[in-house]
Amino acid sequence: MGILAVIRWKSSFQLIKAVIFTVLLSMPRVLPAFFRLEGLMNELDFLDGYPHAKDIFHSMVYNATPDYGMPGKVYESVLGYWEFDIFTGWVGLIFILAFGVVFCCYWHYRKKTFPWLLVPAFGLVFLSIQDNYLKVLFYTPLLASTERVTSRMMGLALVIFIILAAIYYQRLLDSLPENLINNRLVNLLLVFPRAAVLLIIARDLVLHTLRWTVKNSVVYLRKAEMDLSRVQISNHSDPQYFNMLIIGLLISLVSMLFLFWISRKKDAFTNAMRLAS
Repeated sequence: MGILAVIRWKSSFQLIKAVIFTVLLSMPRVLPAFFRLEGLMNELDFLDGYPHAKDIFHSMVYNATPDYGMPGKVYESVLGYWEFDIFTGWVGLIFILAFGVVFCCYWHYRKKTFPWLLVPAFGLVFLSIQDNYLKVLFYTPLLASTERVTSRMMGLALVIFIILAAIYYQRLLDSLPENLINNRLVNLLLVFPRAAVLLIIARDLVLHTLRWTVKNSVVYLRKAEMDLSRVQISNHSDPQYFNMLIIGLLISLVSMLFLFWISRKKDAFTNAMRLAS
């Protein structure tokens, strides 16, 4: 939303309001991170994202198994491969690129508009590579220390691309000539390739998920040795942390009630204008 507020300045006021209320609603999580309790984040403990841009495409089609999960097995990184795994399969990748990027740009080109949502999506892709996140934030610990593993940003970018792919795939179907849409034979012929694509994507995702079940992973992932004689179970109070949680929760609830009141007020005004007209 911050990127959109900069590049889509005509809508910046609405976007800034959305950002503010997003923060206010998330205060139970924001406050402890902002104040960095107990000095735990005084030093920037940063772990790089994807080694290279091409590795993002590789991670979308590489059907890795847990025996390649430990650090250094796939990429030269101290992170386990589960931090890079965004598997979609070849068919899923082609669908996302075809409709979430190519047809999205073509549709906006035909409408003489700009695909604004692609900018923050590609911005997140950029931030998920190496230490680009730190470079953009000028290595400032107060801002940059809130995210240590920047490869996770690619997950949000992928969600945006998937949503865009679904939207513009539907727009392609809506743009088909009406005589084709009403033709039963054409509809029947279109069902089979669409069903095949859906089944292939579902098969790839299900099999990949089954590879990483706990039952399979425990065989390959390194077992940690622990001296149970040195482990103590204790329950101690942390008043500073709980105070932050309570304050954050109150701010979040007040913000939620305010938004609810504003929405009801807006609905009432809209209904009154409709009746008056």
